[in-house]
Amino acid sequence: MKLVQNYLLAQVAAKNLSKMDALPMIKELFENQSKTIKVDDIAIIGMSCRFPGANGTDEFWKNMANEVDSIRDFPENRKQDVDRPIRDYFKGKRHAPDLNYRRGAYLDRVDLFDAQFFNITPVEARCMDPLQRIFLEVTWEAIENAGYSEKELYGSRTGVYVGDTDADYLKLIQEMEPYALPGNTLSVIASRIAYMLNLSSGSHLIDTACSASLAAVHHAIKGLITGDCEMAIAGGLNLTLFPIDEGLADIGIASPDSVARTFDAAANGTVWGEGCGVIILKTLEKAKKDGDYIHAVIKGSSMNSDGRSNGITAPSALAQTELIKEAWRNAGVPPHTVTYFEAHGTGTRLGDPIEIEGISNAFRSYTDERQFCALGAVKTNIGHLDTAAGIAGLIKSVLLLKHKQIPATLHFNEPNPHIAFIDSPVYVNTELIPWETMEDTPRRAGVSAFGIAGTNCHVILEEYEDVGISRSQKELEPVPHLFTLSAKSKESFIQLVDCYRTYLAETDSSFTDICFTSNYGRGHYTYRLAIIVTSLEELQAKLDIFGSTSEAGRDKLKEQGIYYTFLSKRVEKRTVADSDYSVNTVVKEYMLGSEINWEYLYTADQRRRVPLPFYPFSGKRHWFDYVPEQEAVQATIRVQASSQAIDNWFYQMQWVRKPLEPVEQSQTVEGPWLILADDEGIAAAMNDRASTLGKDSILVEAADGFAKVSAFRYRINPASPEDYLTLVAELADCDSLRHLRGIIHLWTCTDIRSSLRSLQDLHASQEKGVLSLFHLLHALKVYEVQQSLDIKIVSNYANLVNKDDTYIFPEKASLWGMMKVAAQEFAEYRFSSIDIETIGRTAEESASEVMRELAPGQHAGDQVVAWRSDVRYTQQLERVELSKLPRKEIKVREEGVYLIAGGVGVVGMETCKYLARRVGVTFVIIHRLPLPSREQWDEVLRNNDNPQAGERIRNLLALEELGSKVCYYAADITDEVAMRKVMNDVKDRFGQVHGVINATMHLEEGRIEQQDRTAILRNMESKIAGTWVLNEVTKDQQLDFVLLFSSFASVLGGAGLSGYAAANAFMDQYVHYQSRRGIEMTAINWSFFEMGATSNQMSDHELSFPISRDEYGLLLDRVFKYQMTQVAIANIRIERLVQALSLLNIQFSSSLTQEWIEPVSSRFDDAPSGQILESYQELKRVMQSNEAIHDSLQRNIELGAKFVAFEELLYATLEPHKEIAESNIRKQFELKVTLHGAEGDSPTERILGQIWGEVLGLEHIDVHTDFFESGDSLMLMSVVTKINERLSVDLPINIFFQEPTVHGLSRWIDEAKGTVFEETDDMDDIPLLPRHFG
Repeated sequence: MKLVQNYLLAQVAAKNLSKMDALPMIKELFENQSKTIKVDDIAIIGMSCRFPGANGTDEFWKNMANEVDSIRDFPENRKQDVDRPIRDYFKGKRHAPDLNYRRGAYLDRVDLFDAQFFNITPVEARCMDPLQRIFLEVTWEAIENAGYSEKELYGSRTGVYVGDTDADYLKLIQEMEPYALPGNTLSVIASRIAYMLNLSSGSHLIDTACSASLAAVHHAIKGLITGDCEMAIAGGLNLTLFPIDEGLADIGIASPDSVARTFDAAANGTVWGEGCGVIILKTLEKAKKDGDYIHAVIKGSSMNSDGRSNGITAPSALAQTELIKEAWRNAGVPPHTVTYFEAHGTGTRLGDPIEIEGISNAFRSYTDERQFCALGAVKTNIGHLDTAAGIAGLIKSVLLLKHKQIPATLHFNEPNPHIAFIDSPVYVNTELIPWETMEDTPRRAGVSAFGIAGTNCHVILEEYEDVGISRSQKELEPVPHLFTLSAKSKESFIQLVDCYRTYLAETDSSFTDICFTSNYGRGHYTYRLAIIVTSLEELQAKLDIFGSTSEAGRDKLKEQGIYYTFLSKRVEKRTVADSDYSVNTVVKEYMLGSEINWEYLYTADQRRRVPLPFYPFSGKRHWFDYVPEQEAVQATIRVQASSQAIDNWFYQMQWVRKPLEPVEQSQTVEGPWLILADDEGIAAAMNDRASTLGKDSILVEAADGFAKVSAFRYRINPASPEDYLTLVAELADCDSLRHLRGIIHLWTCTDIRSSLRSLQDLHASQEKGVLSLFHLLHALKVYEVQQSLDIKIVSNYANLVNKDDTYIFPEKASLWGMMKVAAQEFAEYRFSSIDIETIGRTAEESASEVMRELAPGQHAGDQVVAWRSDVRYTQQLERVELSKLPRKEIKVREEGVYLIAGGVGVVGMETCKYLARRVGVTFVIIHRLPLPSREQWDEVLRNNDNPQAGERIRNLLALEELGSKVCYYAADITDEVAMRKVMNDVKDRFGQVHGVINATMHLEEGRIEQQDRTAILRNMESKIAGTWVLNEVTKDQQLDFVLLFSSFASVLGGAGLSGYAAANAFMDQYVHYQSRRGIEMTAINWSFFEMGATSNQMSDHELSFPISRDEYGLLLDRVFKYQMTQVAIANIRIERLVQALSLLNIQFSSSLTQEWIEPVSSRFDDAPSGQILESYQELKRVMQSNEAIHDSLQRNIELGAKFVAFEELLYATLEPHKEIAESNIRKQFELKVTLHGAEGDSPTERILGQIWGEVLGLEHIDVHTDFFESGDSLMLMSVVTKINERLSVDLPINIFFQEPTVHGLSRWIDEAKGTVFEETDDMDDIPLLPRHFG
């Protein structure tokens, strides 16, 4: 026939035959040819999906019909799970990308999973890739949508076909979880379905990249046609755990603005998405015979390869044309009857024109008609789902057939100029329209998916019109029917009832079909509802009655034919019923927990399945606890701190005398200098002295706006970033900039007037302080001022230097905090700070002190200096000897009232728990974000639609469980008006407040040059303005204590922490300011916390060991015991601190110097493995940072391979991760296990139950439950090892298989050890749920 077709085409080309005469011949030829090769039609009998913004096909259709674009930012709750691992991965790597999460079409909660429903232990669930968990749930939904129960499919000839590719979850957990492999092996995704349902026709994983899921459908069709299976589960899934922007937009793959404009002139790439879709397939003949609901029919499919195209990733129009024509031939349908095309449609410059060329050429082989086939692309709604892209397009097309409407293709404004749509058979549909078709011709659609490596798939769909018995015909006689509904948990049961109430009000399905499917096509579990009804209206009414009746009153509903029960236990029992059984009899047995053989209650013509609401899973969070590699290595060498050791973790910065050597006056004024001039005359005095030596300085005065007074005098507005840019530009233009010796910042040398009198004054003080340095550094960076500059910060009374200081201005200290960070971020500049006194001193005397610090070589290492009464001081770190401190013994009052700002943060909550464990108190917790009312908390936890609020609620409830009261206020502590309202309410309700803690923290890491003004302010506001406001609104209270949680960042700095260090520096001096006024406060410079670390890039993370929860409690004990105004707390990692001295520019006391100069190796004699690995990591970082070494390893494959082999051998030998994994497991699995079903008190049973619980992650163990219902062979080995260790037995593996329960195995062990075991009389009456269906 191919020869005949070619002959006809040749005759047309030679003008021996007209096109009009040739087309009917070719059509007839095609139809006759199709009839000879037509394959079986395939019915789609079930489907479900989880796509962005759509949990199910109904929501998916509504989104498309309403033109919803599901592209958005990466969800915040998911960032929390992956941000730190990503940062650890890229840390130290060359050419690492900026860690920006790309926009895309994302699923909301990939950490939730109903493990209990699938009889999967928490341990195994945590180790399973989210892909597997999502696919399990969506497959279950698709099976239920088809009207089938687990019992029906168990052992059936059903095949599983899944399109998927590499999983990311294993990369996170493989070194931390011993049971990670099965839950993350790709082939297990399909096999787990077969395992769960005992399916016998094979499980197949298909990876053809973007066409994988449609390829899975194609293979499933082939399996049904060849008889490999009688039913098929086919689908695909895609998940992106680490959606880092990797620059794909630069090569035309990803859209730079994250908008998919398929076929549009402005198309600039695709947008990535996530999702999962599953369909259930049968041959059409069998589906009809079995009474299945049929969503649509697959008429045919095809698959081919691009072969040798312009590149392995370049599409081929020729291959796509042949693909479509082959699908038409397999389908046996005339091409012109296909009036909708779901395109692959990536929206790339290369792909779109080639795809339209392939479609047009295929149609042109059979018809000259123009624009008769609508064109769509689901990627404009939900992005490119990669391996799930094909199944998304197929499910969309099925929904179009069912609704007989075609939704819009989004973002199509102007046709791609490289696509001639006007002459094409297809057109882009841009609005929701009815899908019209020719009379007696069913609607047909084509669906394409093309893999990036060249594997292409195409499927032809056709609508299905059910010509069975109508609802009205089936319900002529009001015969009593039984409707059942069941769930495994109370939460799911309540949701399921609500789902049915909604469904029944909207459905047009037959009432009898609904009852049949609810009974025969669903599983039956512990929560059960049965209703006897005669019509759909009656079912609606009775379900509404049940839903609105309290649980206590439901037993009385039996009189109305409504039965409800919860089976706490049941004896396995099967009721053999038939069509003669009365409905009441069946209800009775069903309520007792019997397994009903529903198939015998219905004749063949009564068995018609319809889609019903699927099971609402009760998702719980299952995610691993990430332990960074560096922390893991640290943990191997860390010894748990004793109480005595913790006493050594207290430090303070002490001012000590350090005089300068005399210098010549001319040496002190080498310049010129750029001076931000004060109003007290110090800058003027310095300039006068310099002028006498012919070295004029450039003065910059604070004013309302920019002005150039002369070449040596300028005015700028300190709050205007533009003025700093203009200043630097002017200096550059007149060539003054490159001659500068440095910059002297004198704007925080002020008159003796505090800026703490009002919040407005406090904010204003930061403009001439910390913000002015920020703007100045930005301007220097913009104009690429890279010459070496000395930058001197000069303030008066910014710090408490000695006990005689009368004045302290903490608002100036924030500038000093930023200076420490700037010194670490701008290596080209030399920073230092000078604190001077001005009372009783002339401007000339103060100027003289400053100028002495300007002399070259004068103690260059002194970054922080102070002058008091002609005496020079510098700072040094020294240890606080607690035993020498005065005691204060603050007691936490029984029923005391304590205000905690930031109390729902990790550290704030840990502080609350510390107080609550001592006595019952009342917490007034302040947080910016509101919570639902107290009455709604249970609902929020049940629905889990606001994870962050749910987490806060759980923590607050935990405080109440400890015996304390909780009062939560949503308020901004920087808002004085709002906080006064809060305090007025607190005083009205509770009276006196006894303690205040500011545990707030806002940290946005970023180098100074990368941040903007608003980011700096956000980092500072809660600790600066918030601290001031808290004091103002509580100063009328008789407080036992005030704690301000500061950070080691104000002491040591830390790249990326400028605003944070500035804010904490304010806190440090604020407590000294208040102490001079007789108000006792304590500022604690905390180091790195083990719980809820804020960032892995904080310098104190590197320089100290993390503080654990237990250690935190011991440290707070000491804070409440001793008199401290400011104290820094850290378990310092000495060798790291010594290595970083050149960067930190910090000095130690003589005692610490003597203690810490000992060789590092002597400190780790007991842990050589940790020391070796630590040294290796340091060496590796050096190698990676050296471009020559790194490039050599990249080019020399053999050398690189040897290096990798050495690393593997090193880790394999020392095994740090194994130790950490085991220690983490022990920590996680130290559960208190409760045994159920035990008769008597057997010590062996208690030990075995504890082991069971530790390995399976369960807190409740039934002694008669088979281990293998929840565990597997890998877990078995762990159990046996623990048994042998704890019970001192040598347990043969085969015995475990003979006695796989706690009860049975304990008897064997007791008998083997000669222990007497007393048997009870009723041991044989063991209540069990069916193993596979319970």
